[in-house]
Amino acid sequence: MRLLQGRHGGGKVTSVEFTGTTGDRPLARITVQRGDDEYLIEQSIEPVYGVEIGDELWIAYDEHKREAVIVNYAVN
Repeated sequence: MRLLQGRHGGGKVTSVEFTGTTGDRPLARITVQRGDDEYLIEQSIEPVYGVEIGDELWIAYDEHKREAVIVNYAVN
């Protein structure tokens, strides 16, 4: 919730690692490049969309902690 109240913007996925599941959804560790900065996303993702390297995502992020959450998929 904290991250959703912060800054928002687009970012490009540079790495994806699946670390298990939460119920029926994959749990992912995703690195997103936004400008010169990288942000770490650790959350369950929608299995229909998935996330792949090169995908564009709309994220909410914390510039100081370098953490983010996916707000919307904008898959290439």
